[in-house]
Amino acid sequence: MKVQLDNLNATRAIFKALANQGRFSAELNERIKADDFSIRPISHFVTKDISGKSGTIDILDAQTKKIDGVSTISENTLPRNEGHLSSMIGVSLAKGTKAGDSKFNQNFPAGLENATLQIIQRGNVIVERPMSDLIAEATSDDPRDQVVDLGIPFSLRDAEETKIKIAFPADSEMTAAADADNNWFFKIKTWGYSTAPKS
Repeated sequence: MKVQLDNLNATRAIFKALANQGRFSAELNERIKADDFSIRPISHFVTKDISGKSGTIDILDAQTKKIDGVSTISENTLPRNEGHLSSMIGVSLAKGTKAGDSKFNQNFPAGLENATLQIIQRGNVIVERPMSDLIAEATSDDPRDQVVDLGIPFSLRDAEETKIKIAFPADSEMTAAADADNNWFFKIKTWGYSTAPKS
């Protein structure tokens, strides 16, 4: 059954069901159970230079820094009390000098299109999809076209190590940057809701 996250009451109910299952930090679980929380729409994204990469690589790791226009996540952890619920992911590709100055409108080369993307928490694979399932509409300015609806929500725990990985097919790799102006930048974006203090 396809579950839509376009109804705030339904989204709150999903957060409460997840808290009853202990799916967030202990503090946030108790806040949600006590109805001491609000929700806000949010788009999380991370950008990484993948020039010349192959095998299995980390897109989100302990070295990731929160930088406006580049990443909404610092290191590899969502802030405490900010659990995330989404059913929409988009991936896109840019070529340029800096991630923040590059237009994400490049076609995916075969090796990257055939790769697998994983989101992992506590050793559990939360999302695992072929990259080809997640490629967004590169030419659209409508944010709804820049993500793909997976059809069922997934949640990410607050204050918990999160890993995002790309696994390239064997004997496949991204081409190296031809020069400093032609780095390959990969972006993953989720579009959904986050918990927040009750207003």
